[in-house]
Amino acid sequence: AYVEAIKRDIQWLGFEWADREFYASDYYEYLYNLAIVIIKKGKAYVDDLPEEEMSRLRGTSDPDKHETLPGQNSPFRDRSIEENLDLFAKMRAGAFPDGTKTLRAKINMADPNLLMRDPVMYRIRREAHYRTGDTWCIYPMYDFAHPLSDAKEKITHSLCSLESYFRNVKEKILSGLSQLSAWNQDQDRIPTEYSGYSQRDRQNFPHKNKTIPKKSGPLYATP
Repeated sequence: AYVEAIKRDIQWLGFEWADREFYASDYYEYLYNLAIVIIKKGKAYVDDLPEEEMSRLRGTSDPDKHETLPGQNSPFRDRSIEENLDLFAKMRAGAFPDGTKTLRAKINMADPNLLMRDPVMYRIRREAHYRTGDTWCIYPMYDFAHPLSDAKEKITHSLCSLESYFRNVKEKILSGLSQLSAWNQDQDRIPTEYSGYSQRDRQNFPHKNKTIPKKSGPLYATP
């Protein structure tokens, strides 16, 4: 229903894609193999930290107050390439419970941008996918899948919200991959009347006792 709603919204805006309908799930094997390449380059590691501890060790950053508390390295950050490759393969094979391991990019835990402090690339989640079923129990995170999928499709411009500017993963995690030969420029969205573009927009209606305007066409172009 989610995907079909997006397709209807795009058609309502006047666009047709003919035979150019693509899904990131089409590239799961491709993305998995690229993650292996990144591990072999020593730029990613399998982490055992639970989500709460990972968040705590990430530190804090408040540019407005010029205050930054650097993060701390995970105790699993210095695993060998061989061990990381073995654990990542076992993650795919379903050897570990949900939430017990993640694949993280090895960037810089003291980076002023919190999003660049070893972000998660893959997580374990046993949930049937509406297109791939139960084939996978690990899934790539948006910051990893988005730029690589765009590059594979030779996308040159992406319509993204402004926070994408701060998620500079393409240059940090994926540098050196020949698969990123396609130049890509993120474009900020242009709001339209009577449309909500984010989860925050949606939450404002019930929380502020607002009435959703009765207009034709989609209310939430990116639900």
